Amino acid sequence: MMFVNIHANVRRPQKTQVAVERHDVKQVKSMARDLFSGNIIGQCKEHGKSALVSICGNCRGPRNELMWEEDYAAELFGKFRCDATCTNRSDVYWYKEGEFQKNVPDILFHTSDEYCNDPAIFAVYATFKHVFRQYACHKQYFQLYKKAHNVRVIPLGYMFGMIHTISVAHSQKILVHANDTRENIWSFAGNIKSDRASAIEIFHDMKPNFHGRLDKTIIASMYKNSDFVVSPRGNANLDCFRHYEASMNGAIPVIVGNTAEILDTFAHFISMPPWLFAESWAQAKLSVRALIADRDNLVKQRKLVLEWWQAEMRDFTLLCNTWRMDSVEISS
Repeated sequence: MMFVNIHANVRRPQKTQVAVERHDVKQVKSMARDLFSGNIIGQCKEHGKSALVSICGNCRGPRNELMWEEDYAAELFGKFRCDATCTNRSDVYWYKEGEFQKNVPDILFHTSDEYCNDPAIFAVYATFKHVFRQYACHKQYFQLYKKAHNVRVIPLGYMFGMIHTISVAHSQKILVHANDTRENIWSFAGNIKSDRASAIEIFHDMKPNFHGRLDKTIIASMYKNSDFVVSPRGNANLDCFRHYEASMNGAIPVIVGNTAEILDTFAHFISMPPWLFAESWAQAKLSVRALIADRDNLVKQRKLVLEWWQAEMRDFTLLCNTWRMDSVEISS
């Protein structure tokens, strides 16, 4: 199985007026009290009206670093502040009870649930006008998605501190130089877990390459100097930040999984990512060799990856622009 040149049909948004179900405030507060512990507030920056945003994610890490999605969230929503009560727990950050009584946020950005084991969160989704979540988990939540018309799956994003501008501008600069020769055939930056050791072992003889840990400030430079990024699954999910960090740098992510898992994980965007998918790392290696031997197709694929990332980010901005106070126009 190789999806390098296979794209799902672009699902054009069908505008639908959605009346989002409202739960009783006291009921939701009781249900959510043990899960929620703070908040981040921002604005959908392209929108004419102020849209309160509650963002789920690590507000501060163990070394007091910024939340992982800090820069990504700023690009999506504009300026936001982090409440001092935020903890180092990847759960939904909620308004303090007093603030919640005054104003229910319009938008929720759910940045966790990699293990797809929190179905109760869908009851909370119903209290928001619109919900953006990172991990699709469509198989696990199939029945819940049928009723959650206000939920939209978006890319995981990228780590804070990787780039010095918004990702759309960053990727556009790289697109201008898409024909340039890159130093490494492939690279991998990160910790060794899941199937990563076997992937690196299989690709090891394809040189030049890089694999190891890097400071976040130079990961982007490594990726934009690599034709491919070997990108195994994260802790549990086939989805991984590395896929998107590679994409915005024009490096083609190489991902291994069965067809059902690939579609369940990635078929919910505006279009299927133009990455290199395979059923085994040995098969993926053969596909990489084929593209390396065909430079024209390699450059074409690199451009498709960059353009896909830009399209996803711009579609989110379009969704922000079409948001309304009393209803939401969504893709169905």
